[in-house]
Amino acid sequence: MRKSLIVLLLVVGALGIILFLFRPANQEAAMGPKKGAGPGGAPPMAVQALVAKAEAMRNRVTVPGTILPNESVELRSEIAGKIIEIQFNEGESVKQGQALFRIDDRELSAQADQAKANLQLLESAESRRKALLNQGGISSEDYERAAGELAMAQAQTKLLEARLAKTVIRAPFSGLVGLRQVSEGSFVDASKLLARLQSTDRVKIDFSLPEAYASQVAIGDSVTVRVRYSKVAFPAKVLASDRRIDPQSNTLPVRAICDNKNHQLIPGGFAEVEVYLGSAASSILLPANAINSDNRGTYVFLAKNGKAIPAYVSTGLRNETQVEILSGVLAGDTVITSGLMQLRPEASIKVTLGS
Repeated sequence: MRKSLIVLLLVVGALGIILFLFRPANQEAAMGPKKGAGPGGAPPMAVQALVAKAEAMRNRVTVPGTILPNESVELRSEIAGKIIEIQFNEGESVKQGQALFRIDDRELSAQADQAKANLQLLESAESRRKALLNQGGISSEDYERAAGELAMAQAQTKLLEARLAKTVIRAPFSGLVGLRQVSEGSFVDASKLLARLQSTDRVKIDFSLPEAYASQVAIGDSVTVRVRYSKVAFPAKVLASDRRIDPQSNTLPVRAICDNKNHQLIPGGFAEVEVYLGSAASSILLPANAINSDNRGTYVFLAKNGKAIPAYVSTGLRNETQVEILSGVLAGDTVITSGLMQLRPEASIKVTLGS
């Protein structure tokens, strides 16, 4: 009898251990949702939100740009010949009209001297024939022949003088001359690059605006130029635009002009161009990350009575951080700004207000 009691106690103990080991992992879940829990038993979702208010928006867009010299030219010789003199130092500033290269002009000079001597003879001959014509000593045909020879000699002299002038390559404008590509004694022709000349007291900034902003920029508008190698922000003005949208990139090519007296902006370099596109007064402005979209349109989540309520909106101007709301949100509405990917309409929420 005592043995049977011991066996019974052992069996009951074993059953108790088994029941303990295989008890429900979440007894609270088995007991049902707690009071105040959200749908399906989940607690309210913690979200950040802000109270919408009307304020002015300064709309700016930043786009990449390229720095170009205000004027730039490749210096080449218009005639073939040997360089006998280089009259500048590489990288220095030169004045408009300053002689930079001289081509050997001895042969042309001799031809020009010959043409001038011949011209003087023909001028004398024409003068005598004119006097004889007035006296009736020669026919008009004789005089016209002499006048024609004189005209041909004058043209030949001007041609040689023009060719002689081309033996001196001068700066077409004031600027900085770059590295020369030839030395004295080099034989050159029109295909040979001698050096480059750039005017950089002012520089052009070429950039492209997205099509959405094409109508919001005009000649004289202010832009700000920044480069990686300087902390200075350079003010510039819109000089011109192409007035035609590039069909491949859907952008409008624009050119600005910027003072560069200290030559801090280097032509050919990359720049960031900040374009001011106007302002929107007394508009509802929301952070860009508060905006969602689906196949019905653009919407935000409003916090109302502890629930997340979607509100479809229409938008206006935008910049890198803010979006102008034209309709769908009123001043004083509480707009949810976090956890938007997990939110569902009518979800229970716990709101923490931010700025």
